[in-house]
Amino acid sequence: MSNCAMDVIETVRYLNLTMGSTNDTNQSPVGVIGHSFGARVALEYTHALACNNTSYGISPPSQTWLLDSVPGKAQSSVAHVIQAVSSVSIPISGKKELVEDLTKNKGVDPAIAAWMTTNLIPCTDGSGGFQFAFDMKIVLSILESFPKQDFYQLLRQLEKVDAIKSPSSLELNLVRALKNDAWSKDVMTQFEQFDKGFLKIHSLNTGHWVHVDDLAGLLDVMQSGFQEE
Repeated sequence: MSNCAMDVIETVRYLNLTMGSTNDTNQSPVGVIGHSFGARVALEYTHALACNNTSYGISPPSQTWLLDSVPGKAQSSVAHVIQAVSSVSIPISGKKELVEDLTKNKGVDPAIAAWMTTNLIPCTDGSGGFQFAFDMKIVLSILESFPKQDFYQLLRQLEKVDAIKSPSSLELNLVRALKNDAWSKDVMTQFEQFDKGFLKIHSLNTGHWVHVDDLAGLLDVMQSGFQEE
């Protein structure tokens, strides 16, 4: 997770979205947003910038948005898709064949299967088939690292850093999908222990794919947050 966050930091630096020499030249991103695994990376990104002694030349984002990311193991639907994709025989002849394999043989939702076709690239061996643009071994290793991330500890450390600053400079927003059964009472109890000025919890009547199920509602919640800046 931390290595993924460092990739984001290096990308931001490459794009020259850095602090600059004065406040007037500070181009650091004011917010970072991630869904599911991306939210875990967003949390690591904010933590690296706010809590580490190493200076990356980037201001911590004032707002970090964590979209339906539950601490612990990967959300079941995500794990299912990753396992299904990892079992696809590569090379595959085309996008249509990938969708058919994922939906008919592996029980993947048609919309998710269609989305996975955007990750296909021509094979480099000249076979005429297609392969995935990502390294499946790395994807599986990331999946295994989900339960090893100390989600709550990262939040606690960020809350402590924010508490000693005046005025407060960090705000984390957690968007919870009400139809995601992973949001147990025990999980919510952990989140409710944080100061509500630091960690704001929003709820949408959606499944895990909040941006698909209710994009308008998600944008309304996020817009209201950024308008407070």
